[in-house]
Amino acid sequence: MNPNKLPPGFSDFWKKYPKKVGKGAAAKAFASVGANDSLPDILKDLRGRQWPDDPQFIPHPATYLNQWRWLDEDIQESDNGDW
Repeated sequence: MNPNKLPPGFSDFWKKYPKKVGKGAAAKAFASVGANDSLPDILKDLRGRQWPDDPQFIPHPATYLNQWRWLDEDIQESDNGDW
């Protein structure tokens, strides 16, 4: 992939993603999963997601895209610890 010709919509994703590593891999993943078609949903998820304070626990952007993490369901812990 040419770094001067990124997939449409990728720049918007990159600006909002909190961990800026592996830009080339992220651009490839963005294109391969067709993320531009889901960009409004992805950006909504990025705005509303509770990111860990420790950046080592934030997935790389390519991982987020390849695993379609914007479709993750919220995990709520019950008050009594039961599943």
